[in-house]
Amino acid sequence: MVSITFFKQILSRLKIQNSLYTLILLMVSTATGYAQQPGDPKETTKTEQSSPTVQKESEPTPTKSKETTSTKEVTAKPSPAETPKAPTSGSTAPDASKKPKSTAKVFEVEAIEETPKEEIKPSSENAKDAKTPKDAKTPKNDKTASADLKSPKVDPTKVKGQGLKTAKKGQIEPKGTDTKASKEASVTSKLESPAPPTFVEGELVSVGQIGLLPWDNRFGAQIGIERLGEIYYSTLNVGINHRLNVNGNPLRLTVGIPLRFELLDARPNQRFDNIGRFRQQDWDEASDFAKVIQRLQYGSKEQRFFLDINRFGAHNLGHGLIMKRYDANLNLNTSRVGVQLDAFTDYIGFESMLNDITNPNLLGALVFIKPLSIIDRSNYILRSFSIGLTAVSDQKSPVRNALDRGDLDNDGRRETELQVDQKTFQPNSLKIPVSGYGVDAEVKLVDRRELDLKTYVDFSLLDTGLPTGDTESIDPNIVGSSRVRSSGWAWGQLLRSNLGIDPIHALRLRMEYRNFDPNYLPSYFDSLYEIQRFQYLPGGDVVDLANATKLQRVFSRDPNGPRVHGGFFEASWKVGNAFAFAFGLEVNNQTPDNHGFIHLELPQLGHFQLSTTYHRRNAQNRKELFATKFGNNDIWIFQTRYRTFSWLYNNLSIMTPFGFGPDSVFRSAIQVNLSLEIGFSYGEENEQSAVSQRSLANKESPAALPPTAKPSKDQSPESSSKE
Repeated sequence: MVSITFFKQILSRLKIQNSLYTLILLMVSTATGYAQQPGDPKETTKTEQSSPTVQKESEPTPTKSKETTSTKEVTAKPSPAETPKAPTSGSTAPDASKKPKSTAKVFEVEAIEETPKEEIKPSSENAKDAKTPKDAKTPKNDKTASADLKSPKVDPTKVKGQGLKTAKKGQIEPKGTDTKASKEASVTSKLESPAPPTFVEGELVSVGQIGLLPWDNRFGAQIGIERLGEIYYSTLNVGINHRLNVNGNPLRLTVGIPLRFELLDARPNQRFDNIGRFRQQDWDEASDFAKVIQRLQYGSKEQRFFLDINRFGAHNLGHGLIMKRYDANLNLNTSRVGVQLDAFTDYIGFESMLNDITNPNLLGALVFIKPLSIIDRSNYILRSFSIGLTAVSDQKSPVRNALDRGDLDNDGRRETELQVDQKTFQPNSLKIPVSGYGVDAEVKLVDRRELDLKTYVDFSLLDTGLPTGDTESIDPNIVGSSRVRSSGWAWGQLLRSNLGIDPIHALRLRMEYRNFDPNYLPSYFDSLYEIQRFQYLPGGDVVDLANATKLQRVFSRDPNGPRVHGGFFEASWKVGNAFAFAFGLEVNNQTPDNHGFIHLELPQLGHFQLSTTYHRRNAQNRKELFATKFGNNDIWIFQTRYRTFSWLYNNLSIMTPFGFGPDSVFRSAIQVNLSLEIGFSYGEENEQSAVSQRSLANKESPAALPPTAKPSKDQSPESSSKE
């Protein structure tokens, strides 16, 4: 490194004015990595060797009298003629024990390979300049001072980042200490900037979840009272929640055995007639026995491998134009355990789902490729461009319901109610497949932590058949079908942002323009699909129950009418692991398929958990969409959990699932469950401590970035592009 005093002498001889002199000196100081602080002693004329890319922290040097001797610049590979001799014992060298202030930042770099060191022998002229004046103080640690004059060669192509890290406070290992420990120590020091936190992506909220699960390793039992329609039950659920790490990813397992015993029937002439009776409807299907698996989850949605088996959450595929928040468990008399399996690499991936692991009728899959990733993965536009194919099918979709003409339930009503199987409590109906197929493409336009923006286009078809011939029969040997197909497309924008570090404020906005045929329905497989596949009554009026299935009501619309224009908007906000909020709207200009939702979630606020979702479904117009009255197709889910003692939790759940009322028509019912959870936590690691550790890791991560550089949005590989 060229001496600062050398530039002072040149500027002094040119007689440059003081202000310009100061400016040039400041520029030279910055370029050479030296920043003299107020009150620092003036440096002496000295010979330095410097790598083209590695900078050492400035150290204070003893003052010396003004000299006019010139100093030669020593390059990384001096010629033999210019190779100076080693400095004498009286050479002036910085004191390594002193730590002056410096404006230079210290950043972490990759391990640097040392090339063989060449000894530098100063010339007689330089050796003379290096002598210490009589009035200067000689550093006590001569060995350290000598060592500081030696610097390993550095390959600039192996240096990572915009800033470089020196050895520990200006010290460089002397020759002869070429050990692994010394190499690691030469590129390790205290950090001056925290690592950027991992970018929070994917769904920020759990809209429509119908269960709260413990966050710690725990076993015990829930004892409570539950209301289903007009009947009150005592409940008992014995279970265990366990979490462990497998190959660095969390594996969560929650199992439980829910039991109900009748306490009181509020209907007249019933009361306590059946007190203590076990509710057999909870265990009369194969899927009922699978519900002991409440959750088996490995990884997370945005990781390269994700497996989720549960009966609480909703399912999505891709951008949601075909399937969005499908919920399989809003029917009081049916309990399903679904499965979702996702995996992806840098170039290809897939998402898949089944609505029931024992007897599925609904299945879906998405396969996507990233064809431009092979060209340049460092370019986020090429890396994020993807093309996907989606397919979803309900192989047993009801197309016509049977009416109770034979009065199977002996209630005197025949043609005004559905014929219900008295064993499964499901309507008897004629079934036919209905499928959705789609193709989509997306690309990321902005890829920064404060703003991540992608745009996408989806096109999909709905394909099924409508019954022909007999207008009442449900015998597939008698009733024929005519094929019906409709289409729709959407153009959307997904904006995500992470603000702050502790806690992280994650924001997510999605906006779509939709255009589709009158007999097409975006997100056909939605939250209420399991109810509306039998009974699609947007206005709430019971009209023609036999043909009130969703398939008939949607696909029987005039396909030659004007195309429908619609929009979708959704916003969500999450603060760390303590708070989440979201709302969304779906509107169009023709059909009675306007929807909205609002969701509040406190995943883990001290000892308190809360999750609540309100769905407004099938509003006929915008006025009805924002009405305050509870609608016939509305859904409300409220759940809270509070720890009173380490062994005692209080749980409250209020839901409005759907069941058959006295007229054998699906109606929403109020389900209230108040319970005490008695159990004990075990194991050293639980969900709460894991969250704290992740938060601590964000603060004290051993990676640093230059303050002028944009923080990396995600240190992991590009996550799944389909959200």
